[in-house]
Parts: sequence; C-alpha cells; structure tokens
Amino acid sequence: MIATHVLHGLARVSLQVLPLRAAFRFMRDVGAFFPELEPRDVSELAPRLRGGTCLTRSLALAGRIPGAAVAIGGTKTNGVFTAHAWVELEGRPLSGQTVSSAVLVRLS
Repeated sequence: MIATHVLHGLARVSLQVLPLRAAFRFMRDVGAFFPELEPRDVSELAPRLRGGTCLTRSLALAGRIPGAAVAIGGTKTNGVFTAHAWVELEGRPLSGQTVSSAVLVRLS
C-alpha cells in the first residue's frame, strides 16, 4: 500500500508540471519499479487513496498494472459537464463500477 501512496503523490506532482500524456508515461515508467498490482486489487486500493482526484488515483494505480490504460470520460446533464477518470485493462473498467461517461481520452 505504501508504494501506491508514493505513486499517488508523484501523480499529483507530475500533473502539475507535465502535460497529461507525459504524466501518464512518467507514472508508467516509475510504476515499473514497484511490484505489479493484480487488476482485482484496484477496487480495494482506489478508495484508500486520500486527496487528489480520480485522475491522480487512476494514474497511480495504472502505473503498477502492465498494459493498463487510464480513460477519461465526461457527461453533460442539465447543462453541467462532469468528468471522471478510471483504470481500464483490455477496454474494461477495473473498478467494478459501471461507467456511464463517454470516453473522451484514453491514455495507453
């Protein structure tokens, strides 16, 4: 769990100083130095990461799962746009939740 918290902190900083795709590549490269996560671990670990955003949590988790992608989707309801990020593997969300957002960007 400590490794995931470290990566989460790095994700928060990387998004401040790097473009989105570069931050994803950085997190994937750094994540390779930590033990791999099993895809089933995402739904347990994601809620334990405090602070940040769904994007920083997704970057931290995807960095430890080879082949994982980060999807960013959005919806507009009653004139209000909302966005959400999640981890995918082979095009399927790993969190176990149903994603109702249309994918706007997929980082892989």
